[in-house]
Amino acid sequence: MKKYHYLLSALLLAILLVTGGCERKVTYETYLSEANDYVGSEACAECHITTYQDFLDSGHPYILNAAADVRAGGYYPAFVPDLPGPPPGREWSSISYVIGGFRWRANFLDSAGYPILGSQAQWNMPGNPLGLPGEWDYFMPSGRTINCARCHTTGYQQIPDRVDLPGVIGSWALDGVQCEACHGPGQRHLENPGKVDMIVDRSAAACGRCHARDTGLVIAAHEGFIANYCQWTEIRRTGHIALACVDCHDPHIGLHPSAPDRPENSASVCEKCHYAETRSYAESSLPHFGASVTCLDCHMPYAVKSAVGDTNQHLGDIRSHLMRINTDPNAVLISNQQANGYLTIDFTCLTPGCHDDKTKAWAASAASQVHQFAENYLSCFRCHSWENESLVIAENGWQESKHASGDNTIWNRNTAPAYEDCEKCHTHEGFTAAISDSIIVGDTFSVIGCFTCHREHDSGPLQMRVTGLGELANGTLYDYQSSNTCGACHLNPYDVGIYVTDNITLETTWGPHYGPQMDMLLGQNAYKFPGYAYNSSYHTFSVPEGCRQCHLTEAEGDNLWGHSLAMRSGTEENVFGCNAAAPCHAGEVSTFNILPVLEEDFDWDGTIEGVQDEVDGLLDSLRILLTAAGLLDNDRPVDGRLVTEADSSGALFNYLFVKADGSRGIHNTKFATRLLRSAIDYLTPSTPAATALNPQRFEIEMRSAHAAGQESRNH
Repeated sequence: MKKYHYLLSALLLAILLVTGGCERKVTYETYLSEANDYVGSEACAECHITTYQDFLDSGHPYILNAAADVRAGGYYPAFVPDLPGPPPGREWSSISYVIGGFRWRANFLDSAGYPILGSQAQWNMPGNPLGLPGEWDYFMPSGRTINCARCHTTGYQQIPDRVDLPGVIGSWALDGVQCEACHGPGQRHLENPGKVDMIVDRSAAACGRCHARDTGLVIAAHEGFIANYCQWTEIRRTGHIALACVDCHDPHIGLHPSAPDRPENSASVCEKCHYAETRSYAESSLPHFGASVTCLDCHMPYAVKSAVGDTNQHLGDIRSHLMRINTDPNAVLISNQQANGYLTIDFTCLTPGCHDDKTKAWAASAASQVHQFAENYLSCFRCHSWENESLVIAENGWQESKHASGDNTIWNRNTAPAYEDCEKCHTHEGFTAAISDSIIVGDTFSVIGCFTCHREHDSGPLQMRVTGLGELANGTLYDYQSSNTCGACHLNPYDVGIYVTDNITLETTWGPHYGPQMDMLLGQNAYKFPGYAYNSSYHTFSVPEGCRQCHLTEAEGDNLWGHSLAMRSGTEENVFGCNAAAPCHAGEVSTFNILPVLEEDFDWDGTIEGVQDEVDGLLDSLRILLTAAGLLDNDRPVDGRLVTEADSSGALFNYLFVKADGSRGIHNTKFATRLLRSAIDYLTPSTPAATALNPQRFEIEMRSAHAAGQESRNH
């Protein structure tokens, strides 16, 4: 019976390091099988003849070749020139394998499997971007151990080694990257194609198993260029992390410049997402568009070196996949033997045939004109008609929003270096970079617009930027669907368990910042005094779409609400979301300041008032106590004050938390009132809060609410 094994990546890596290692240490789970489970690419041709013929013209099957096959001539596709022979001074009989020889270079293994090193050990192929002829070149300093088989073969296994090739680590079923390298061994599929499917993995990680040098985000550098086989790492360092390689490339078709099907390999899909940049580029006062300079010419220059490169010309032989350009004239591509996460204008502008007679300072001064009208297309109407009523309503609402005002956009590094961390929630560039785990390039920052929260699209509905689970700073996970995008910024940025401790020195900015709305809604990540029950109101559990369900509702024929996200305008309140059908309030709410369900006098002023008035009363009482305790001055923490007890700083934190939430108790009445009352109780032990907030009393409240059938309306 055939056996299929899974070797954990950690074990692979450990073995690899012990045996001398490979340049590209990619951590992934490797599917291993017996060699006779592999049937070879020719077997696939019986059913997939067109794909197979395309595949034969790609570089994958020729990445490792038996020397006897290459020696015979006519081995590579017709558009690839034959190699001139083995390295000077060598005979074909002393060569076991040729690595490559299809596009950029050919390297050679001797009869024992050791790489041939030295000054004339590598053949550089003709047809490179520098226009250099084919020539012999050096290959690596002597004594360097490499392991190419893992990514240059099909059915590779770390153990056992090949006894006939002591210079090679591991063994394999087939030379080169054949169909089964990506689709898995084909024997069972060949025997029963109707019931046994081949693997089809379209993820970028599948390609990244070999097109990356490590599992992190370090981009290796080599002789002044980005090192080859870093494409997946480059993508992950930019805003294109959501793309899969197959979104642009057909892996079955080669990229050789002479390949007849090359145009079908690489789809130019930039404009599908970058509407603003595409249209503004066409309207630029610079002549690039008319001269047929494409997106790839600037955003994917030859900044990678495989075989040849000239740093004086800023020209390598493989296109970079960084795409993001840093227009600072002082920026450099390579630092400390690593490539930075952006391209620089010497590689994008000062190359042969472009502006090779200019300076970086000159190019930087003109860079803003390349897409100079991009800001004109920052809304949906750069594509959609103004006759689209729903988009007009959304646009009008957004224009009235705090997001569109730009009031908070000043919180970026241009205003002060200390504000750099603020960019991720106060600017479009900062937020989109933070969500995609990439870096911000340049010094231009814009307001929160349509495509800050939404992903650009070419068809179908808009998607939100955050599509996975949301997470608070204390590790609490949540799923409010589209509102997870809101929670990426509207949260307390600190884990209260770490932030609020003994012996804290206050600053005027100390506290949960200005947006803990998601924490409040979830009833999480505020300071909890021992002995009190901090449960949540029904909003936490009955609003599956979170923020959107209340803040994005629109009155019939009214442009006021919707994407303004506002809940109040003057004296008018946006209660439309409250009045939706059950489990909401079904038309019973005319104001947010309704009586609490349990009709309790939360602030002990002798009058049962609306929820917001009760919370305001609690805030007023706590503010007076905190001021008297020397913790608060003019409604801000006292700068420089040393607070020795966590409970004291916790009381201050809860005040700032409820205040910053801004809903005055509506988001989560139970949690808000209990935070405030427990803080008041701590500062003034004689208050009735101790009895009102103990667990037994809370259980009585819950049973009473359930019996009355009012829990569905509990704020």
